Amino acid sequence: MNKIVQYSSFPQSSLRFHSFQKIERVVVNSFGRKSPLKTPFVEQARQISLHKFYRRKSMETLSTANGSPEEQASPLVQYVVLRKDLGEGGLGWPLGSITAQACHASTAALWMSKDQETTKEYCSQDNLDNMHKVVLHVKGETQLINLSRKLEEADVMHKLWTEQPENFATCLATRPYVKDE
Repeated sequence: MNKIVQYSSFPQSSLRFHSFQKIERVVVNSFGRKSPLKTPFVEQARQISLHKFYRRKSMETLSTANGSPEEQASPLVQYVVLRKDLGEGGLGWPLGSITAQACHASTAALWMSKDQETTKEYCSQDNLDNMHKVVLHVKGETQLINLSRKLEEADVMHKLWTEQPENFATCLATRPYVKDE
């Protein structure tokens, strides 16, 4: 059984003098181990702070490496399109299974285009921490197959992932393309 305990960073005698005391909430489990208590609000604020920090750092890196923002090249992007009806309200697939479909399609598209220069650049050691993916959705299987046909007509290299043994299309992923193309 877990219990919540508050620990103060100030001695008890000084609590009345410091209204800004730092209180750390921790969970003490039945083995006596302490772990930080993460509330959704605190975790969300932490994620936002990390996102802003890394975005600022990446923008600083880009601006120092390439000069002004106008001179920067458009990023490489891989597009992934999922069927919305696979999840809740449709076929009821768990989120993990849907995510696996996106991973399968994305990996297959990268492997099929491994000799393309944009794929080599997208998967290069220098770009591993800066990969961009845009995840979109369509209503169902019919729309996904129609999108695949349109991409074929436009000579856009992609992989339509078909789940086996059910043999129905679940996801589509393109090879990496320059975002402005």
